[in-house]
Parts: sequence; structure tokens; C-alpha cells
Amino acid sequence: MDRLGLSASELRSLRGSRTLRHTIEAQADFHVAVEELKVHEVPLNEWPGGGQPDQPRAWQTSAWTTGSRQHFVRPDYLEPHKEAVNDAINALRQDLLRPLVTERIRIGGYQQSYAAGNFARSVELDRSGATAPARRRLIGALRTAIVGKRKAKALHAAVALWHRRVASLSALRHERTAERPGWPALCSPWRSACGRFEIVVLASAADLVEEGRMLDHCVGGYYDICRRGDTQILSLRQDGKRVATVELKLRPDLDALVFEVGQFKGWRNSAAGVHLHDPLRAFLNYVRTGNHPVNALALARYRKAMRDVWDGASSSTPLSLNHAREVFPFYLPLLPRGTPVSLDAWSEATGLVAAIDAALAHLEASGEAKGMATAIDAALAILRA
Repeated sequence: MDRLGLSASELRSLRGSRTLRHTIEAQADFHVAVEELKVHEVPLNEWPGGGQPDQPRAWQTSAWTTGSRQHFVRPDYLEPHKEAVNDAINALRQDLLRPLVTERIRIGGYQQSYAAGNFARSVELDRSGATAPARRRLIGALRTAIVGKRKAKALHAAVALWHRRVASLSALRHERTAERPGWPALCSPWRSACGRFEIVVLASAADLVEEGRMLDHCVGGYYDICRRGDTQILSLRQDGKRVATVELKLRPDLDALVFEVGQFKGWRNSAAGVHLHDPLRAFLNYVRTGNHPVNALALARYRKAMRDVWDGASSSTPLSLNHAREVFPFYLPLLPRGTPVSLDAWSEATGLVAAIDAALAHLEASGEAKGMATAIDAALAILRA
């Protein structure tokens, strides 16, 4: 009870939680699961077996004892969509949390130690008793910021809604680390003779992200083929409002700029309105007849270069806080209702900033204490000699 901070009722719920056979055959005790239940502040009625004693089957099959520890979300909240939830949490870690921790290290002037660097990469503290208060505070803040008071079903619904935008975010994440972001546009913006319609070429991940956000579709999934130079994505706008997205597929012959129309989609991948086909045809006619000039030479050079050197590999470099601020709105469907609409307000209101600072202060103090102990041991060794 003292070591794990258990109440009498919590201790009682553990009575008969294991059969003799399972006790002999299992490699580990349930203390890790109990520690995690306490750290995540799970009510007793939600413990394996409903918090009742003599429930060995419930404990042996529980996600708290059979699954791997997941830092931000309770393990029993992962199933049956574990992969989708983990993908969303890992993306949030890369886009929001790592830049936030890196910035707190800079602002606080913390030492660039191995422990601080590891924390900046994982946003996790180990389970040792020395880190217990700091870890509990950190997980509490993360729980408030990411899950809130929602149950597993509500979280899974939010994850499903958010996943429509994953491709766009991963594209933007890659481009933030690319040596030369973006790609040559087919041409400059074109406007119809009547002045109501405009076609703009999207030539960066940021352009794709914004188009996908405004029309609520997954155009960000085209990032790789756009980056290679195999496709151009166009935004068709009516009276200044985005109304449809056009895919132009470029033929493999790099010496001749030949293309054909692929998908032509509107809001949420619905079919583009019939009245939008005429301005698209007019644009294509202008381009093919040379009345609207294209960047054929720049495109050819770019496509040849990308055939030789593809830079699609991901980077371990932490992204900037400005990136986190820019993409934060895309995480609002994933986060609890009532979440502040800006990264800075969210991280302050949920206690994330304070929890991260406390974790960093703990790591720095631990490093100093370890260094002092090492120095004392060295001095004693000299004295003994």
C-alpha cells in the first residue's frame, strides 16, 4: 500500500487477481499495471474486474497487463483501433509536443544533457520511483490536453475524424526538413475572361494542407507524387472561394510536357459542380495553345533531378514551434471539446507547459545529483589510495 499509494479498497481488489498457475508461469508481477492505473488516475470501478476481488481472468486478459505501456493514452483506450490511435498520438508528438519541449529547454536554459535530449525526443519519463511525482504530473497534463474526460468510444470517433488529414500533416512535416521545399508550378495563376474563376497551382506541402483543410479532403496524400514532379494539383476558385481541386497527371516523357486530367473533386471529395467544367476546359485550352505560358523547362529540369535524388526520407530533427502553431488547428478534431484554438493557449490552459518545465527541472536536478555523487566517489577513492 505504501509503495504504490494504494487505498484499502484498491488493495482489496487485488486479492485473488492471479491463480497459482499464472503466478508460477508468468514472467512479471502486476505491480507495473497497478502503477500505471494509479498514474493515469483510473477510478477503481474501471480497474480489471470492475475493481472487485477474485477476478483472475479479468486481470490476465486486461490491456493493463497484456499490452505494451502507452504514455499518452490509457492502454484500455487503444482497442479495437490501436494502430489508428497510436498513429494519431505519434503524429501529435512530432508536430506539437516535441517542438514545445525543445522550446521549453531553450527558454529555461536547461542543460543539453542526454536525459533532456531523450525527453525531448520521446516526451516520456521513466517509471522509476525518483520520477514518480514529475511523471504523474506530466501524464495528468497530457491526459487533460489530449483525452480530457472522454471515454474510449468518443476518443476513437475523434481519431477517425482526424485521420482524414494525416497525409497532409505528414507532407508538411517532411517539407519542414527538406533542403529545398516545394516544386516548380506548372504556370502562374490563371483567371477566366469573365473574371469569376481563377485556377492556382499548388506548389508546396503548405498549399496542399490548406486546400485539404478548406475543402475537407485528403489532397495531402498527393504530396509524394507532386514532390517527384509526376503530378500537379490545381485549386479552382469561384469568386475568390475554393470550390474544387484538379489533378493533372504528367506523362513519363521528361522532354515533352504532356498531361491529362485525373481527379476533379469538390467539397469532401464530392464530384465537382457541372458549371465548373467550362472554366477548367478554358484553362486547359489556354495552356495547350500557349496563350497562358507554362514553366516547361523548369519542370523538366526538376523532374530529371528528382529521378536521380529522391529526398523523401524522414528526418529526426525536431520541428519548430512555428510549425507546431501552424498545424495546431488540424489537431482540434482530435482534442477534447472546448480546447483553446491556439497552441500557446492550449499548452498553458492544460498545464502542459508547467508539467514539461517540472519534468526538465527534475531531470536537471537528477543529473546534478548524479554528478555530485560521482565526484564524491572519486574523491573517496583518492583518499583511500
